[in-house]
Parts: sequence; C-alpha cells; structure tokens
Amino acid sequence: MEIRFAKKENLEGIMTMFQETVLNISRNDYSSEQLSAWARISDSKELWLRRISEQYLILCYEENDLLGFASLKDDDYVDLLFVHHKNQRKGIGKLLLNTLRDHVQSLGGKSMKSHVSKTARPLFETLGYKVVSPNIVKIGEVELTNYLMEKEII
Repeated sequence: MEIRFAKKENLEGIMTMFQETVLNISRNDYSSEQLSAWARISDSKELWLRRISEQYLILCYEENDLLGFASLKDDDYVDLLFVHHKNQRKGIGKLLLNTLRDHVQSLGGKSMKSHVSKTARPLFETLGYKVVSPNIVKIGEVELTNYLMEKEII
C-alpha cells in the first residue's frame, strides 16, 4: 500500500468512493433517509476541490486502486476518513489515521479530534480516541448522530 497526496485529478475517484462507502458500510447504523442525505454531499465538486486544496488530504493506493482516503483540517482535526466498502477491516483506516497522527506530531501537535460516525467509532476507540460528547448533524432536514472524539498524542 502506498500513501499519496490528493490532487484535483483524484476528484472523481474520491467522490465516488465517498458515496459508495457511505451507502454500503453504514446501513446498520443509519436509516436509508440518513444515508441518502449523507451521500448527497458527494454531489458538490466545489466542496471536494476545496478540501483537496485546503486540507492535508491523503489517499491510500494499492497499485492503481484507491483503497481509502483521510484528511486533516486545521492541523489537528480529522475531517475525513473513508475506506472503500470492499476493503474494510484490512488495516487501511488504521494506516491512514496513523499517517495523519505522524503529520500532527511533526507539526508539534499534542492531540487530535474528529466528529466520528457510529460506524467508524469502534476503529477510533481501538486507536485510543475517547468520546467527548455525542453530536447531532443536520443535512437539510435530516439529523444524524455522530461523536466528538479526541486523542492525546505523544
């Protein structure tokens, strides 16, 4: 597996993976209405281009196959973590989060935080993140629960 920085040329792959992942791996945690609202975020090319240009956004590849991606916002906030629905539980999420952690440490950061979905919460807990508080996100009229989680890093 290889970690690469996201570029504009990766836009379509990132958007497609985001939508497919949301719709396929979170079915046990969110209703179909919630998943549809969440997946619609992938429709905004402007949003994704902004993330590529403004965030520390990394991609995990095996040969030419995009396996997952993750990003940091404001040097300590994990904004995105998505692993392709066909590549779950293979250590990709851990690799991406650890790569972000290493970057935060290189900047002198002492902690990381994220709003984490119900689906991703077990991975974050395994890696030492603690729930600070539950959170409600509104996408249009649809509400989704996630959790503000934080981890001290040494």
